[in-house]
Amino acid sequence: MESFERENIILEYLKNNNSSSIENLAKICNSSTMTIRRDLKRLKESRVMEQRNGIVYLKKDISLLPPYVYRKTLYKKTKQSMALKALEFINDGDVIILDAGTSCMEISYLLNERKNLTVITNDLDIASIASNYEITVYIAGGKIENRNNCSSSIETIEYIKRFRASKAFIGTSGITNDLYFCANSSDKVEIKKSMMDISNTTILMADSSKFDSASIISVRPLHDFDYIITNKIFSNDEIDIIERNGGKILNV
Repeated sequence: MESFERENIILEYLKNNNSSSIENLAKICNSSTMTIRRDLKRLKESRVMEQRNGIVYLKKDISLLPPYVYRKTLYKKTKQSMALKALEFINDGDVIILDAGTSCMEISYLLNERKNLTVITNDLDIASIASNYEITVYIAGGKIENRNNCSSSIETIEYIKRFRASKAFIGTSGITNDLYFCANSSDKVEIKKSMMDISNTTILMADSSKFDSASIISVRPLHDFDYIITNKIFSNDEIDIIERNGGKILNV
């Protein structure tokens, strides 16, 4: 089992059970206590959990923690599979947009497989990863959301609108029952709209956990995307709505 898988199991267990001994976590993960102590050290350094007298606790207000720290460990294999599917759309010489978020970040790790790419993003981590390769990287400026490691302000929107892109890969914080994707602030709504508007092809990156968990503000219907990359299994009625309006679902 990979470390991120164990960390995911530990976090989910603590969310449901409040606390645990190291020995119990080792049993749950089918790992040694030494291995679990290393995992816990990383989680403590990330301020996700704390340990007192041999007992491990999840931080009480997870919403105040840096979202990347927590989200990077969640559904990672699914996001990696989604990123591999997304890579099929990226050709040598493309200008692509990568929206902020962990799903799009997985794409950035694969970009060294393409040549002469240009990447536009508002995500600091994605820009840092992509800049390690022979890639031209533009990062949209503006006010930085410290806990999310991305820019999100009117300046970000204005910067994005200067470009034209061949493909945009967009993330979401939630999707409603009536198949609208959402964002958690008005700035992010406009950023996502702008990214879609300047791109020839738009692709939504959304693992199944994002469905039926809507965020604050609806952005656009799912069928506004050319493609939806997901592990979500849609009903026949949902497929009909999306495909009848021009969208296409790509399951991983």
